[in-house]
Amino acid sequence: MKHIIFLSIFSIISKCVFAQCIETNKFPNSIVNAPNYKDSVLVSSANYAGDYFEVSDFEDGKSYTFISSVSPADYLTLTDINNNLISHGSSPLTVVLNPASPEVVFRVHISLISPPCANQSTKRLTWIKCNNCLEAANVGI
Repeated sequence: MKHIIFLSIFSIISKCVFAQCIETNKFPNSIVNAPNYKDSVLVSSANYAGDYFEVSDFEDGKSYTFISSVSPADYLTLTDINNNLISHGSSPLTVVLNPASPEVVFRVHISLISPPCANQSTKRLTWIKCNNCLEAANVGI
């Protein structure tokens, strides 16, 4: 019985710890536009665990996936511009966003899963995919 309680408490604590992975190094410096079609947008080919990037231009109610090439070792934390938690999980992280307007900016923080919230000097590709946007060929039909 003690083992079950310990595992339950450990599980809850470990999930809470990951929700606090807020990074301080912004890269790239410009705000990235989210894809408006059912495709992917490359954020950077030189992100590191310890970086965050900013994204805007999301379509209301659409599903987006944030991806790191160091999956599943990377842990992604999605926040608003004030670092209020929206979602978190290992890469790839899929969320449905409902911004008040397309100009709303979100932050994606990149950390390692183990050790929790750690930084790493290995370059990684990062990109965003719109899962249920229109196909580019079907736009304007």
